[in-house]
Amino acid sequence: MDETGRPFDYAAAAGNAILLGIGIWGYLTLPGTIPTHFGLDGRAATWGPSWTILMLPLVSTFGAAAVWFFNKIGLRARLPFYVPDDRRDAVNAIARQMNSALLLVLAAFFIVMELEIIGAARDSATSLLILPTVAALLICVLTLLGAYMTKMYRAAR
Repeated sequence: MDETGRPFDYAAAAGNAILLGIGIWGYLTLPGTIPTHFGLDGRAATWGPSWTILMLPLVSTFGAAAVWFFNKIGLRARLPFYVPDDRRDAVNAIARQMNSALLLVLAAFFIVMELEIIGAARDSATSLLILPTVAALLICVLTLLGAYMTKMYRAAR
């Protein structure tokens, strides 16, 4: 198995551990009601129980475990271009690395979102970073996907 994605795996695992720590810390220190959804103006639009602060860490950890499992069993990537059999292993190694890099980006995004939710719950202030954070995530994910798809396409040729 190719080890080039291993640093991304370790970084994503560390990001998930940090995210879980922030979630537990938030759960133990936040009031009983916290914001769970924000409007385009950055204001909290929906409030819910404080245990919902643990949802992002749990979703991120479950997603990371699923991707790790699929990478481990060697699930073949379904790509929009033909990959010859003699290049399939190289392309799949790049796909595994892409999956791990995406997990790292999502963990970083969830950490920022978790801190924003905690900040908004503490002082009920407007959180203006939610919308730029979501936009930055979309730009990072699309750029990452484009770069890795290009890399896989070139490896298949």
